[in-house]
Amino acid sequence: MEWEARLNAGRSAFFRQEHAAAELLLVSVINATNAPVAEQARAEFFLGDVAADQTQRTPTNLLDALPHYQRVANEMIGSPLHPLAWGRVGDCYLQLGNLGPAADAYRAVTELPGTDVTTRSQAGLGLARVLEEQAALAGETEEREELLQQSLYQCMKIVFGDNLRSASEKMDPFWVKEAGLMAGHLAGRLGRADQERSVYSRLAKELPDMPLWQAKLDALKVGPEATQGTLNMLGLKDLAAIAAKHATDLNAVVRPFDIASQVNFPSARPAIMGVINLSADSWYRESICTSIESAVERGSELRAQGADIIDIGAESTLDQAQRVGAAEQRQRLLPVIGQLASQGIIVSAETYDAEVAKACLEAGAKVLNLTGTAASETIYRLAARHDAAVIVCYVAGDNARDVADIPLDDDPIPRMAEYFAREIETAERCGLTKGFVDPGLGFYYENLQDSSVRIRHQMKTFLNAFRLRELGWPVCNALPHAVECFGEEVRSAEPFFSVLAALGGTDLFRTHEVPRVRAVLKTLGVY
Repeated sequence: MEWEARLNAGRSAFFRQEHAAAELLLVSVINATNAPVAEQARAEFFLGDVAADQTQRTPTNLLDALPHYQRVANEMIGSPLHPLAWGRVGDCYLQLGNLGPAADAYRAVTELPGTDVTTRSQAGLGLARVLEEQAALAGETEEREELLQQSLYQCMKIVFGDNLRSASEKMDPFWVKEAGLMAGHLAGRLGRADQERSVYSRLAKELPDMPLWQAKLDALKVGPEATQGTLNMLGLKDLAAIAAKHATDLNAVVRPFDIASQVNFPSARPAIMGVINLSADSWYRESICTSIESAVERGSELRAQGADIIDIGAESTLDQAQRVGAAEQRQRLLPVIGQLASQGIIVSAETYDAEVAKACLEAGAKVLNLTGTAASETIYRLAARHDAAVIVCYVAGDNARDVADIPLDDDPIPRMAEYFAREIETAERCGLTKGFVDPGLGFYYENLQDSSVRIRHQMKTFLNAFRLRELGWPVCNALPHAVECFGEEVRSAEPFFSVLAALGGTDLFRTHEVPRVRAVLKTLGVY
């Protein structure tokens, strides 16, 4: 009971983020010569979690964690935590960019006897992500194709239950969903529409409460060609009507400011914000980075491609995505922000949590992409104190993860303007002088599952966004994807929407496709 009490006390200290106290308690169990081996294994494993779970997470923390996990994996074979320890070893190596050892660790989990289906599925998906990372490094070669196929195979095993070891085992719904999202994406990249269709059909059967699968099946069934000739195409008359009706708003003046003395608003040249997603749940696979090194490398690449600001998010806004707590968000965000900021790159942190916002500003972020207003006053004051800017997103709910339906007015701008006017008044009262309004077109609402309704709403908002500049703040727009129309050419969607956003007076373009959008805006500027 003495060791159990120390373990529990250590874990409690860990959950309170009291890492030093947790470490002392856990080390006392490990070093005790009379402590049961099972308790020592638990202490060793939890000590690995403590080492990895520091607020200022760096590769050093992961390297500190590895020996603890490896000891359980290699020396404490009888412990129930033995398979989980191998999984943690894989996670550490993956985040460090050491893909070979990561793959070996994940394979060890899938092959160990007695490993439960949840742990095997998690490791199988980890292996799939390693293979996808290896494919990215292979370039345009036959090896890349083969690695993507292997990655898809690992996901398909989880989705179709091929990793089950007996008739009594049941698939884990969460990991089936995660593997299904990745499998659908990989099948699409490989041009295997039949496999993509089979994945979503299976998911619709296994997880019937999620309408996303049927929407994806409908998109595959309809395809981009089905909409030809059925829609009233946007034309000059529509643009002329908007301009005539709101002529006084066309010349609205916004309050000038700069960010880090590098980017000025307003400007004759629109600014571009590139995207890094640190959550594997994110829909846009090209922007996902699973290690600190790959995230920093992508940030530098985006900067070279023409991004003025790099927006980093640790939690996907997809409704089915896993929730990420504030502590884990900090662990994912801070080392990447710190390294990019040290290179002179302007970094934006996407969050709705005040503690996460505070830590990101202290790490060097110069912009907060605010995806919820529950803690807005605190965040505005923090940003003002750090001379940072805030992007205020329109959210029909407390935050982007807690939304249901969005009001669908024929003219969306008045409702948004009322929302933004309240937030701007609050922000300026808190001392904030640098801010953007963002209509929030990248968020997922239940009543926008119908693609024609969603895309029409997005197009109307883009073309009318200039009316929001009357509030005195520049406009930021996140460019959406419209996969139902673009199909396999989905990477052309954001460049298309950038044209509408530019016509509508957008000042800052948030995109996963920096070089394509930059080329579009450069071409529009020739006129």
